[in-house]
Amino acid sequence: MCFRSFCFLLTFALSAGVPALAGDLNLEVESGAVWLSRNDTRIPGDTGTKFDMLDLTGNGPEPYVRLYGTYAFNDRHALRVTIAPFEIEGTGKLKENTTCKGDVFAANVPTKGTYKFNTYRLTYRWTFHATVRWRLGVGVAALVRDAEITLEQGSKKQSRDDLGVVPLLHLYGEHRFTDQLSLILDIEGAASGQGR
Repeated sequence: MCFRSFCFLLTFALSAGVPALAGDLNLEVESGAVWLSRNDTRIPGDTGTKFDMLDLTGNGPEPYVRLYGTYAFNDRHALRVTIAPFEIEGTGKLKENTTCKGDVFAANVPTKGTYKFNTYRLTYRWTFHATVRWRLGVGVAALVRDAEITLEQGSKKQSRDDLGVVPLLHLYGEHRFTDQLSLILDIEGAASGQGR
């Protein structure tokens, strides 16, 4: 499976989260809207026909939700679990005849497309600097990717799923301006020849 997607997130924090203190369990819910600007797909990645899934699903906005649970063992070490389900579907028309796993899906015929990209993460963070105003940390995360793309046209249906684990680097920075106002930078990511 080969696909590239880019999206814009509008986020609303439903519960303001602060770093968990020693022995604390901190739960957060995040929600918002996603606009996709590109979702190029080819199944399989070497012989399938490249198409834009947005021709079938549209570019949004689509709602999303993320759930976080953080447990601090002490003031320096914490674990976080993130659950981030995401799935969109829609019906549109392919711009050209499209080969997907050996089947040919005709152009200009109503075709249903489903795009799923659920992720689950377990993150370890070590806070190496903590003052009244600043908290800085580094760590690692294991991301479990549960992805699937499906095309349906009449009785014809093909799908490709992809389940895998990806190691990520975790960086955290927080500056507290006041007791009620903080700026937080929370990054998890990796880069390879396949993308970022």
